[in-house]
Amino acid sequence: MISHTQKSVARSLRSRTASVIFGVFFLTPVANVAFAADAKDIIKQILDEATPQLQSTMASMSQGCHNGQGVPPLNWAGRQQPGNAAVKALSDARVALAECRIADGKQQIDYGLGQWDNLIASLHQSCSGGGGGDDPTYYGNYVQFRG
Repeated sequence: MISHTQKSVARSLRSRTASVIFGVFFLTPVANVAFAADAKDIIKQILDEATPQLQSTMASMSQGCHNGQGVPPLNWAGRQQPGNAAVKALSDARVALAECRIADGKQQIDYGLGQWDNLIASLHQSCSGGGGGDDPTYYGNYVQFRG
């Protein structure tokens, strides 16, 4: 069985790999159309995998307070809005790339990752308890995932 830490490391590696691929793809000159098509397919595959992973992580976040006992962070309905925006943006990026709207796709990916960062940042001390609140059970893993 794979531990949560191993999954986190694998996700972090995927995140770094995706960043490198995104950088290569979006800096590719127009003359390298064949390479761009391959890169576009790779990015599409990453986006196909990223969306359900983000949704699964959000489900975990929603049950992460009080040592993962199923209690959501305070104001979860408001906190999850950037996560939902991230999922939508990555879906929109996938469509843009399929339509060869590369600049749009890049913009949607950047926006989605920014929204995901906003969600993660909002979780700091979002559980009741402690002097100013406690972090959700896997908060450190969420931060590391984007690190």
